[in-house]
Amino acid sequence: MKRTGLFICVLVMVGMLFTNPDTEGYVEWASDELKKDQNTLVEIGIDLAVVPYLSSNTERSNWYVFSLYRTKNYDGKIITSVGMMNHFFVLSSR
Repeated sequence: MKRTGLFICVLVMVGMLFTNPDTEGYVEWASDELKKDQNTLVEIGIDLAVVPYLSSNTERSNWYVFSLYRTKNYDGKIITSVGMMNHFFVLSSR
């Protein structure tokens, strides 16, 4: 029984290793979140201005099975998110 549990744990870790999102995936997700419930003109503005800003102001800490992203906002606020298994979750905004 212990070997089965260990085998399942190793399989999950390997799966998480291969589905650890990169910075481009994070920027795409963040821009999609900003585009929700917006009109077409605002969406174009997000693509032209916000996406390059996010790319240059985001730090990624790679932990192999997940990644931490810290994005510095224009007003100095830092948004911390975690990415794992090709999904993103906001942890804090300070």
